Amino acid sequence: MHPYEFAQDVRESRYVEGDSGGLADLLTLLSAHNEYAVEDLIALDGRDFVASATAALRGRLPGPAQYQIAASDLHMWQKLDLLIELDAANRKDGRRIRTNIRQVDRLLWHLHRRLTGLGLATAGRLAFAFFRWRARRLGTRLAPDTSLRRMLLRSLRQPQGKPSPAPSRRRVVIANLYPVWPVMHGGQRRIFFLARELSRTFDVEIVTPQIRGRDRIITFNPHLREIRIKTEPGYDRQLDAIEQTVEMASDAAYALHWAKCRNYQAALAARLAGADLCVSSHPYSIHALLDARCAQPIPLIYDAHNVEVRLKAPLLEQHPALLDAVRAVETTAVDEADLIVCCSPDDIQGLRDDYDVERVPLHLVANGVDARGVPTLTAEARRRIRHALHDTRTGRLAIFAGSYHYPNFEAADRILALAARMPEITFLFVGSVCGYQALKRSHAVNVIRLGEVDESTKWLAFQVSDIALNPIESGSGSNIKTFEYAAGGLAVLSTRFGARGVPPELRDQFILCEPAEFGRRLAELALRDDETLRRIGAATRAAALACADWAVIGQRYREHVSALLDRYDAPVISVA
Repeated sequence: MHPYEFAQDVRESRYVEGDSGGLADLLTLLSAHNEYAVEDLIALDGRDFVASATAALRGRLPGPAQYQIAASDLHMWQKLDLLIELDAANRKDGRRIRTNIRQVDRLLWHLHRRLTGLGLATAGRLAFAFFRWRARRLGTRLAPDTSLRRMLLRSLRQPQGKPSPAPSRRRVVIANLYPVWPVMHGGQRRIFFLARELSRTFDVEIVTPQIRGRDRIITFNPHLREIRIKTEPGYDRQLDAIEQTVEMASDAAYALHWAKCRNYQAALAARLAGADLCVSSHPYSIHALLDARCAQPIPLIYDAHNVEVRLKAPLLEQHPALLDAVRAVETTAVDEADLIVCCSPDDIQGLRDDYDVERVPLHLVANGVDARGVPTLTAEARRRIRHALHDTRTGRLAIFAGSYHYPNFEAADRILALAARMPEITFLFVGSVCGYQALKRSHAVNVIRLGEVDESTKWLAFQVSDIALNPIESGSGSNIKTFEYAAGGLAVLSTRFGARGVPPELRDQFILCEPAEFGRRLAELALRDDETLRRIGAATRAAALACADWAVIGQRYREHVSALLDRYDAPVISVA
């Protein structure tokens, strides 16, 4: 008899976390089987885990005392301990035993192999040894001065035994200060899609702190996953204090207080053990990465999304201490990197002007778009959606997409001014920029705010629009929105500054102008017939496919990474 594949039921959507009806179905499924996999149960969290574990081992729902331990997210060691306690309670009460020592051994060996496969060999050995001993104690509690955390620390000092065979792929660790999935803004897109392209050749792990969330591992493919580690309350309080004073300063806050994320530091150090490369996407994780890397000879890539000091200067001009922190962390990232990759030629020049980068190679790895993954929309669907957006109005639909970011606020102000003068055009805003106060206060009938939306809705919004707007005049890096406009097959109207970092063959398809000409060029473009706009959009999309798809950009990036690794005999570390 094979063990019950509880995880398969989860994958088939027979259970949805937090859904009481789904939980009842889950308990029915569990109670019908005497065998279960430990790692399947510990994939759940909170009250759902306690309920499922109690049903699996005790055959009933938990009582209030058991539910009380799930007031917050549980660590893996707490979950395993509860499983053993529940089984021990069966023995103590003389109930039918749902597992026996041989079953526990088999399940723990299964868990041990899973952990070892994830590179956690020490944790795997300890889990097997400790929890088998725990089961044999039949419910006897640990002494107050003994905890699994202490045993874990002791085990790290023990000889590691026979080393595991070397992996067939080299391993890359990316450190970043925020999770990247789901991808909602430009920074997340760059990190995720470059990591996806690296995973064609390497095993890639993105390791991030998770503010007010829970520990979580998301696997995207067999060679790419994101590991999130919950931050401690002390760090959360520091972050809140800074954000109450300065908007959009969470990155600077992390640069100052990264050491308070102790659990994250431990996880990052564990993932860096034996890694071949580390990437820092943004400079803000650099101190955390250097601390976790310790003395290991792992090469480090700095993925510079912007020239951070130049980007943050307008926002932090009244807060010199935070601006100094940004400058210090960017200086360290530049000084410690073995390779720097930038989004645009302007940023390469900016780093050369502001820092001593003569010793380190700088390469252009531009932003891009998942052009091949853009969904298609039928003419009838497009007509229906446009009618719903426009009601009974006619005229052009112009779209602006952006995150909650200072340069996008400036662009939104310019578009609102155009909306007041151009009632025949409907202006559609997408993304967290919709939280900007001036947009929230606007009651113009030709301004629509969609807010933050999922990927499908975003692409629908692009495909029902006629014209894409990018009146950006400040900032650093490059504007990923321009690549997405192009992949969506739109006619793109942009300032020349807004098209920085766009490959020349794609940039040539844009309608470019100076900021003072933006309104006039928009009026002219709106008068073009539908066929002309479609023809412009089709040429723009073809250029995006040829030169700006992440697959094309990722190939160049892999070549730079491979060349760096070839220069090192030791593993390389990547910081994001």
